[in-house]
Amino acid sequence: MFYLMSLNQYHNWVMPYLSAAKNFDFSFSMYIDKNQIDEFNKLNLENQFKFVFQSSENIERYDYLPIGFTFVVFFATKIFFFLGDLQAINLLHQIIHIGISFLILNIIEKPRDKFLFLILYAINPIIIYFVNYPFYYFWQVIPATIFLYYFITKKSVGNLIFILSLVFLFIYMIRPSTLFFIVFIYIYFLFKNINDFKKIIFSFFMFLGLLNILPSYKTGPWHTMYVGIGGYENPYNISLSDEEGYLYFKNKTGKIYNSDSFKNEESVKEYFEVLKNRYLEIAKEEPFLLFSNALKNIISSYGFGHKSGDVWLNNLSIFAGLISILLLLYSRQYIIFLAIGIFSFSFTPYFPPIAGYMYGSYILIVFGFIKSLEFIFIKHFIKEASI
Repeated sequence: MFYLMSLNQYHNWVMPYLSAAKNFDFSFSMYIDKNQIDEFNKLNLENQFKFVFQSSENIERYDYLPIGFTFVVFFATKIFFFLGDLQAINLLHQIIHIGISFLILNIIEKPRDKFLFLILYAINPIIIYFVNYPFYYFWQVIPATIFLYYFITKKSVGNLIFILSLVFLFIYMIRPSTLFFIVFIYIYFLFKNINDFKKIIFSFFMFLGLLNILPSYKTGPWHTMYVGIGGYENPYNISLSDEEGYLYFKNKTGKIYNSDSFKNEESVKEYFEVLKNRYLEIAKEEPFLLFSNALKNIISSYGFGHKSGDVWLNNLSIFAGLISILLLLYSRQYIIFLAIGIFSFSFTPYFPPIAGYMYGSYILIVFGFIKSLEFIFIKHFIKEASI
């Protein structure tokens, strides 16, 4: 059942990882077999989930996605070799989710809070859905869990900061948008672990040094920024779909561009340049539109996220986000408030917080909500009962 939940939801970006993992050579480059990907695409959904990619001689280099998730697929398919590739990824996700849930449940002190965390996070169907989403979105929860563990326990990080820095590097390789949040964790550690100041500073510069030697992938922000305008009603009739960028490029240049065009470096450069120019034009014409979108995105990132095309649900998420912000501030959960906002700030200024993008922050939102309820309960009900 868990395997089937997200069968029809993963997209074309996961397939290069499946192929690259089977042609893995411990380098920082991805090599894919397009023929096997085409074979995979011809299968029905259930057989796709059971499909096992093979190593191949007929490969081509692919530099248009962060390399990190290739390592995840490589290890998952080695450990769970008896499963299909996507099944192996999901099983690894499920084991990690169970481990994270038990870890946080174990360090939460009050039974009432444990119960709420179990219901709102550990067995929440929305969370389980993304646990069973065979893509890199899931791995955003790792730095959030690390932060939450030290926030709750108030333990000193000590020499573990060096191991954590390698974990952070790995997560960055999987999902570069976690960089702001990782930096936030280092800052938090500095203020809370003053005795480990030198260790934290050294490990931070070690992280930056290793980060700078990693290869970059050949995509820019302009596609995401342009498409992000379509998150809400706009005078340009842009919708929240990758096809909007491709369509504008075709109308502007007469050329066809899609996900396969990433193999042509000149096409990539031209595509991003065209969308960059268009986005800057819109920014000059409608600056308030972009500001309004950014504000809605940021508020919604404290809610349950954005769903393309569902105006009612998106407005509800914005409202929920506003309530969440007020609760966090009222209950003086300032650090959690900052953590949630910073987690999504790498994209919310220009792109809606769709659930996959903000998946890692759900554990923070749930914990903040629980502590807010606890604050209100103690302040109002316990206080009144004692009068």
